[in-house]
Amino acid sequence: MAQAGARFSEVVNEAYTTVNQVGMFGMFGTMKYLARSGRVNKTIAAASNILKVMPLLTFHDGEIVRAGLVRATSKGMDKIYDFVRRNIPISELIIVHSKVAEQADQLKKRLREFIQEEKISIAELGAGLGVHGGPGVLLAAVRRFELQE
Repeated sequence: MAQAGARFSEVVNEAYTTVNQVGMFGMFGTMKYLARSGRVNKTIAAASNILKVMPLLTFHDGEIVRAGLVRATSKGMDKIYDFVRRNIPISELIIVHSKVAEQADQLKKRLREFIQEEKISIAELGAGLGVHGGPGVLLAAVRRFELQE
């Protein structure tokens, strides 16, 4: 909008509108890196490693919150799939991963059942955020037309 000549107040209003349309849900292959960055208690991270569980995280009121635990990557992918399906209609979807490109591709193939392929992008998590999640992060970020609870 700014490049098109919109006023600053219009750009800011559009940014706020867009933020309220975005939802994210994903799984982390380990809590080790979340603990190192202070996002998760180190004792909880150690217990999850012993129990071989992976956290599911989402955003609620601007905060990262736990949305459950899974023992298998396939179960985590099912939960991400369900999250996307619950948020239809979707104007945009991006699958973000950290060193699990094959899983991101599998998820994209599944999501094509009900979302047009050109609305689905895949990106690798950059180093700035990747340091907090480590390898094994797989998440979906959606931009909805309407908020869905």
